[in-house]
Amino acid sequence: MKNCLPAAVFSLFIQQIVMAQPLLTNIPNRNTVSLNGPWHYIIDPYETGYANFHAEVYDQKNPQSTAAYYNNYHAKDKQELVEYDFDKSPVMNIPGDWNTQDNKLFYYEGTVWFRKTFNYKLQDKRKLFVYFGAVNYKADVYLNGTKLGRHEGGFTPFILTSLPSLSQQAITWLLK
Repeated sequence: MKNCLPAAVFSLFIQQIVMAQPLLTNIPNRNTVSLNGPWHYIIDPYETGYANFHAEVYDQKNPQSTAAYYNNYHAKDKQELVEYDFDKSPVMNIPGDWNTQDNKLFYYEGTVWFRKTFNYKLQDKRKLFVYFGAVNYKADVYLNGTKLGRHEGGFTPFILTSLPSLSQQAITWLLK
């Protein structure tokens, strides 16, 4: 039993070295745009913006659904039923926690959707990287209605890469 402990510690140490790779290098010499600042948000306690009433996730079953919050859909007329509007939703400063920025959310632990729009022109044959310093445990990230990925891990940084075909100037990030 005495000899097993150093082997276990050594194995754990090797595993951490292999996994501890830098997320993105040479950041000071890259063109960067900070997304810090005001983000619109919508509270979604029943995840109606993520899945239908059969619990079928929109981005897997029906990605173009107007009910999916990540599509940031706007009704074409008053007859159309759309139960969310990020343009009319409150604003919160990011980075930051929602528990202290809105008294109604002090004890809230459910789903919140965040939206940030900005203009950016991606050069040909280039990729767009988005770096998150930390997210509270789980995040689904969407760019202009397309899911880029999911991250799980409490308050840990992560990077996602956009499609090289991104040519729009108006970019909408949505996080769940």
